Amino acid sequence: MTYRALEAKLWPRFKGIVLTSATLSVPTEQDPEGFGLQKRVLGLNEAEHHRLPPSLPYEKAHLLVPRHLPEAREGTLPRFQRMLHEELRVLLPKSHRSLSLFTSLKRLDEAKDALQDHPHLLVPLTRKEREDIASRIKQNPEAPLAALGSRSYMEGVDFPALKLVSLERIPFPLPSLLLTKRMERAYEQGLDKWWDYYLPKAVLSFAQAFGRLIRDQRVGVGDGAFILWDKKLLNAAYQVAFYRALPPGVQQHFPEDRKDLYDRLAKILGVERNQLPWDELEDKALRQLRAILQTDLEPLAKARRIAEQVYGLLLVEDRWGKQAEAIRGAMEGQNLVALLPTGFGKGLAFQLPAFMQEGLTVVISPLVALMKDQADRLLELGLPVGAVHSLMGSGEQRGVLDEVRAGRVQLLYVSPERLNRSKALWNLIQEVHSAGKLRRVVFDEAHCLVEWGFDFRPDYLKVLERLKALEGVPRSFFTATLALKDLKRLQEAARLETSSLMTSSSSATAQASWACRRPGTPPRGPGCLGCPWWCGPGRRGNGGFPRPSCPTSKKSASWPWPCWSGPGRRAFVRRGCSLTPGTRRSGSMPTAGLLSRGSGLTVCWTVFSAGGMGEPVG
Repeated sequence: MTYRALEAKLWPRFKGIVLTSATLSVPTEQDPEGFGLQKRVLGLNEAEHHRLPPSLPYEKAHLLVPRHLPEAREGTLPRFQRMLHEELRVLLPKSHRSLSLFTSLKRLDEAKDALQDHPHLLVPLTRKEREDIASRIKQNPEAPLAALGSRSYMEGVDFPALKLVSLERIPFPLPSLLLTKRMERAYEQGLDKWWDYYLPKAVLSFAQAFGRLIRDQRVGVGDGAFILWDKKLLNAAYQVAFYRALPPGVQQHFPEDRKDLYDRLAKILGVERNQLPWDELEDKALRQLRAILQTDLEPLAKARRIAEQVYGLLLVEDRWGKQAEAIRGAMEGQNLVALLPTGFGKGLAFQLPAFMQEGLTVVISPLVALMKDQADRLLELGLPVGAVHSLMGSGEQRGVLDEVRAGRVQLLYVSPERLNRSKALWNLIQEVHSAGKLRRVVFDEAHCLVEWGFDFRPDYLKVLERLKALEGVPRSFFTATLALKDLKRLQEAARLETSSLMTSSSSATAQASWACRRPGTPPRGPGCLGCPWWCGPGRRGNGGFPRPSCPTSKKSASWPWPCWSGPGRRAFVRRGCSLTPGTRRSGSMPTAGLLSRGSGLTVCWTVFSAGGMGEPVG
């Protein structure tokens, strides 16, 4: 029933109504008592409310919100999950009795698989399983327990004597038609849909999840920890709403790093500090990077090893020669202008120097989608990267700036608009520069400075004026599409009195064609599909490179990623990379998973001479 139906039809039938709960209120600045949400939802706006003093020992409860895991957002969620699983593998055996809560059944199931070796793991998924296990747990409150639960465990579940409760992410409401309708009703009442309905619902679920920790007087149990692993809360404008919802007496902790987290947990859980980790949690790629940097190899040899072992690339020699030239120039502190074709791996030429030097490299890119794609892939590897752009919320942006300030970011992608308009970002870059730690500013897609900067994208050109304040910082300009005649215009706009110029001698106009066949059939035989893709000087795509086209399917795609349609077809990809059919991936980064061999279509005939291209995967 709607609140209007409750108000008009149900409540008038009773002389009095008494509603009780431990988590009925969501205090806000406008509503310190916090009963407004429930009154509105239940149609009891004129009802009295009373808050009784707490009867449970909440001073034994500790809220911890660590910041050392990656942010749990779309681009970095797989890495967040892997690292969370690592932390749970450490903590659950030391906690004796624990409950780990997940806001997604899929992520709950993945955690179950990751933790399956734990001897006391329980994952009841149905209501009957939950009730049976709850009964067994109450009968023997001293038995070891490591339970995993979904959103349904955030209320109505009573597991006594828990030492640890974990919540993976902030429990925002799941999208639904009912949720949308209720938010619209809130708006009709003159309320803010997000602040007055959606956010309080999340706060209420958070308070209910926290309530799983303290269920009795904890005689003989001692203190307990509630960990919210989602560090998004730390920089959110709404964070105070969550802290207000906690019972009085709860101790709050915000560890700066992993060591700080385990220093605090050792005391709360009552375990020896030496039984918990001392080192930071790092991905394999970051460990490899540091190991390579500690070797006695020459800088370019280190760069090559990073590309091959950390990125997982199989380098093409003629292309690597130009990439190495740019890397050498960056390591020597030169100003650099690099005119390299699309697919040449320009990103590698500025990413590797950033990771090989201490300090911060700032990459300014006008293409937010490309910036996000590059940053997310590097973050998924576990490398020290950050990005600030318009697709991120203000809290996410503040979180990245905190990471930069703490020295955990060496490569920072920003859009020109953010750099010009974000006072916090600009102040931080100036701080880094004043500390002597700003190593380089890179302009990606630098042709936009002269092609866009004078008309519809003036922010890109204004960045050059702003960067004058960063005296002595070398700059790099990377582009694939700047004509040589426009080079002088770029040099004038950027005031590049001295700079190294790098170009590729590769020709972008070479003929290239290929045909496709089914596995096990000869070229041009009965199994040949006769669907040649061809390109030439008259069919140019982005950056002056050929745009393949198919006379049969009438489709086209930017070289060298022809997006073939149909199930199980193979893609023509750069050597060392793999593609999912129908998608485009940068040649400078590895992608997850290889296409299965022996299925779909394979390239049976290729002729090409355009430099910097890849090779077919046969």
